[in-house]
Amino acid sequence: MIQMDAEPARGERDPSGEPDRRAMPTRRDRARTLILVVEDHEDTRYILAGMVRMLGYEVVTAEDGHEALTALGERRPDLVLLDLMMPRMDGWQFRRAQRALSDQELAAIPVVLLTAVHQPEREARQLNAAAWLIKPVDLNELSATIQRVLASSGTPPDHRSS
Repeated sequence: MIQMDAEPARGERDPSGEPDRRAMPTRRDRARTLILVVEDHEDTRYILAGMVRMLGYEVVTAEDGHEALTALGERRPDLVLLDLMMPRMDGWQFRRAQRALSDQELAAIPVVLLTAVHQPEREARQLNAAAWLIKPVDLNELSATIQRVLASSGTPPDHRSS
């Protein structure tokens, strides 16, 4: 007798469109993962940080590239969500500075671009970004992108545990 598995495979969406919860790290594991949100617009930064917290991750924020570079050194995040268009130091300048850091661990922290551009592939390629999200950011897309980038970077969701 052939039995068909009615459940979606790990990471796929079930028929309701919801992500398969079996593929997601637990809230406890995600709380050990730190994400840096870099966005100059205060309201957008607040909303993005809230979404990341809602997904169970720790969050640190910066309003421009200068603050983001400081946060990299002080907090050593696992992932950066980076707006491109910012005053003082924009996303392009931040990314060049990050990649030039002598600390290779900091230079290699994966970056997800946040952009209003509708064809961000070129920017992502030029900046060697791990992924991109188009604003306004959808919570399910944010969740899936964070999980995918962390998994591909080799960062286990609970790597900060001792």
